[in-house]
Formats: sequence, structure tokens, C-alpha cells
Amino acid sequence: MTPDRFQRHLVRTNGVELSYLEAGDGPVVILAHGFPETSHSWRHQMTYLADHGYRALALDLRGYGGSSKPHDVASYSIMHLSGDLVALAECLEIDNACVVGHDWGAPVAWHCALFRPDLFVGVVGLSVPYRAQRAHAAPTSIMSASLGGPEDESFYMVYFQEPGLAEAEFELDVERTIRCFLYGVTPSVGRSGWQRLVTLDGRLLTNVQPAPSPPPWLTEEDIAHYVRAFSEGGFRGPLNLYRNLDTNWELTRAFNNTPISVPALYLVGEHDMTRRFSQRAESELRVSCADLRGFHVIRDAGHWLQQEKPAAVNELLLEFLNTLTAEGRLLRPN
Repeated sequence: MTPDRFQRHLVRTNGVELSYLEAGDGPVVILAHGFPETSHSWRHQMTYLADHGYRALALDLRGYGGSSKPHDVASYSIMHLSGDLVALAECLEIDNACVVGHDWGAPVAWHCALFRPDLFVGVVGLSVPYRAQRAHAAPTSIMSASLGGPEDESFYMVYFQEPGLAEAEFELDVERTIRCFLYGVTPSVGRSGWQRLVTLDGRLLTNVQPAPSPPPWLTEEDIAHYVRAFSEGGFRGPLNLYRNLDTNWELTRAFNNTPISVPALYLVGEHDMTRRFSQRAESELRVSCADLRGFHVIRDAGHWLQQEKPAAVNELLLEFLNTLTAEGRLLRPN
């Protein structure tokens, strides 16, 4: 099976249209991507899962790819994003599934499992760990105080908060933006991902110089897919996810110190730049997940884990899914 044989579908549910790729037949695995990606980032996992007896569904999150792109910031809260996955499952008459998320898709996946353990009977997070203990203050205020630099610098998530600012930078040259993100967070000889996570001279990508050709795990066709998706859809929707950080903190306060109850798996690249500010969450993961089945650091990998190291990710993912199936948690649809 090749990506050309994936089936693309569009459903209207939860007040939006959701575009998703489908492959295979069997127990259901729902895959949620990160920023700036689309469902295309799961191409290697979909092929592998379909070949091993699972039905893989990789959706474009709202704001991305072929899915709806509401303009207002408020439409991108964690309740909307996790609600989309629930609504997709209901629309397709799926009674139970394992949910897998990378980058922004990881908190979506974690919260799906937190909110609906009856539906999402297993969860896998890549790159972003779940932390049951919520922050003591709004996230952006903590980031501004502890992760920023001099007055003319700000942590990248804080830089993303003002509507229109990051869009203007990223949409000026979409191809360069995509190459900067995908190359800049990729480990290379003598360099482990981005050296800076703050803006400089009012921009984030000022000092990033992408290599002349893609790394081995990425083709020019892959680059063209992402460039086309963000040229057509823009960056406002994807950036609106970041603009709900404080809102999400408020909305989920009732779940403070509530662990994930379903079986969980966590994977992260050895050189993932997000590990610079997620050490505490990683150290608390066995408390935050009541049934953590594995915590794996993938060697020689950066942030784009499932694309950089598909073989390692696929093997660990399949082992986890087979365990859920053997235990009777993850069932083949009737």
C-alpha cells in the first residue's frame, strides 16, 4: 500500500467539515497531527497499521488541510478539538478506538482519553507529555516570565498570541517557512534542533537557514504537499490553537490532578527541542498516567518523530495496539 491508495473522506460534524485519510480494516486507530503539518505526517503509520490488521484514520485538525478553518480564535479550544474526534467517531459509528497524537495532536489525544475513556480505550502521545497537575497560573504568563529573553525577544508560543503577527511572517514565503520548521527542528551532525526558541528582531525564523535539500526522511513531494496545504489554507487557523493556551487552562481546571485512566504510551525523540521545557511533565508522567505502558526516548530523532523514525514508532505502536486488542479493550467494529 502506498499513500496514493489512501482514501480521502470529508464529513460534516460538530459544526465543521473534517477531512481525513482512511486505510485498512479492523480495530480503529485515530491519528492527530501537529503544527505545521497535516494528516500527511502519518503516511508511514497508516500503511503499516493497515498492513497489520488495523483501520487507520488520520484527520486534518480544524484549521488545517482540507478541514474547515473557522476564523474566530474561540473555535479552537481543546474542547472543540477533542470534540471533533469524538464527533468523527460517532459519525462513523465507531464504538471504541485508540487515539494517537503528535505535537499539538498529543494534547488533543490526551484530553480525548481524559474526557471519554469509554470511547478512547488507549492513548499514545508523541513529543508532548500529559501533565495531570495544571499550571498554577495562565500558561502564557509563565512563559513570558521564565522562557523569554531580553525585551525584544519572546518565547515562540507567546509570539504566536497576537493575531496576524506570526501569520504575516510565515505567509510571506510559505515554502521557506515550511522548510525552516521541518529542517530546523531536525537533528544534524553537531546540532540538536533549534538553538533558539524565541523571536529575534520581531521574527521567529530570522536566523534559520534551511539546508539546500530535504533530510533523508523527507522528500520534495512531501515538502510540496505541506507548502500547498498552507498556501491554500494559511496559518491563522493553526496558530489559533496556540491562542487558546490560557483558555484551555481555564476550561480544564476541573480536571486538575486527574490522571489518564486508560492504557497509555509516550514516545519522544532524543533531540526533540520541546524537551527543554517539558522535563517536569516527563518526570511526572507515571503519576499523570495511571496505566503507563511505556515511555520511550527514540535515539537520534528530533521533533518530527513519526516521519523521522517510522520503523521505531511503528514497532512500538503496533506492540501497544496488539496488547489492547489481546486484552479485549480495542475491538473490531461490528
